Amino acid sequence: MYTLLMNRFGSFAMLLCASMLFAAGEGVRVNIEPRPSPVPRNGRAATIRVGAGLVVVPVTVLDARGAPLRGIGRERFRVFEDGVEQQVSTFSQEELPVSIGIVFDASRSMRPKLAGAREAVTRLFEQAQPGDEYHLVEFNDAPRLLCELTGNTGIVRSALDRVTARGWTALFDGVLLSAQSMRHARNPRRALVILSDGEDNFSRYDEREVNSYLAEAGIVIYSIGLSSGLFPKHQTRYLRRLSELTGGWSYTISNVDELGDAVRAIGDAIRSQYVLGYSSTNAREDGKYRRIRVQVISDAAEGLSSSWRSGYYAPEGH
Repeated sequence: MYTLLMNRFGSFAMLLCASMLFAAGEGVRVNIEPRPSPVPRNGRAATIRVGAGLVVVPVTVLDARGAPLRGIGRERFRVFEDGVEQQVSTFSQEELPVSIGIVFDASRSMRPKLAGAREAVTRLFEQAQPGDEYHLVEFNDAPRLLCELTGNTGIVRSALDRVTARGWTALFDGVLLSAQSMRHARNPRRALVILSDGEDNFSRYDEREVNSYLAEAGIVIYSIGLSSGLFPKHQTRYLRRLSELTGGWSYTISNVDELGDAVRAIGDAIRSQYVLGYSSTNAREDGKYRRIRVQVISDAAEGLSSSWRSGYYAPEGH
């Protein structure tokens, strides 16, 4: 165990030194912040579990063209928990205010795409409704909260203008910082919009740690992967998994000119979610993870696709 720890510490020290040398060439100051304490399981957001045992499941439904589908009735949804069908007791599709965290890749590889990415992100603000709020997190060698949650989109635009591309890609850390900042959101509907062109190569947190936090956070994640090279699916695989885990949607594009359409589609999807609620037939307070599956009843010719939050942790008995 001692040898393993020393090997891991040595690898991290070498990576940190390389980062500091790179930053010196770029004129960038490297700042590693203390690791925050984990959030206790009983502190998860109310959008997963509300009141006395009500489990809330956001669902996104897309038509054959990939556009959000509105107007589906409750009778077309079936919900299963660990394979057991549940009775849907609440159902809505209201365009309520939403809190949106923008997670923006500012690593060196984004340099030629930066102007187009900035402009594309502002398309979200064209769909803004009264009561909406936004924050902005950039990530490269480390994540930084550039703009706290605000309803003033002009402030967010100004923060976007200050983003410069440099350094490595601390994607996991950027997602986690944005999700943690959402604890201060005033709207129950919360989403992250992630834009990145590469895999993580510099985070202190790993995928398992981030996914564990998000399983309890009640945030739906939408992502846009700017792919390049011979293996675009491999390059954006984490973004896809993250969106699937939380019930959001992931887009992979190869041209920065497609970004605007992808952002608009995400804005539509955020505001077109169905929200289902049920009281679990499993009354055990065992703290275990319970998997959710949603079936949208449709004809094969409709070509519908859907995504939903994949599960939640049961409460723990005392």
